[in-house]
Amino acid sequence: MPVRKNHIMNYFKKDSLRKSLVLSLIVLSIAPLLLVGIILSWQNVTVLKLQAKDSQKKLTMMVANKMRSFIHEFEASLLTAVRTHNLMDMRRDQQALVLSKMLFSSMDPEH
Repeated sequence: MPVRKNHIMNYFKKDSLRKSLVLSLIVLSIAPLLLVGIILSWQNVTVLKLQAKDSQKKLTMMVANKMRSFIHEFEASLLTAVRTHNLMDMRRDQQALVLSKMLFSSMDPEH
């Protein structure tokens, strides 16, 4: 009976060695892939953050330019109204009427 027990133990030892070799080879093949994946993901996040900041900066500049243009046009329109309609000599209700017409015409894209 001891011979049979040794035979079974030897089988598990061989199997254990085989399992450990297969496991170590799997770990050796997966570890570099994980490392490369982590590095590439980190680089991707960094690039996306830079692109988002650049896009926000461009959008902010565009909005600032549009606001500056609107304010400049409205200021010019207001100065023209003051000069041509003699806005300072009008009554308050007439001033409000002229200014509201200017405001609504400035919102109209055709004018």
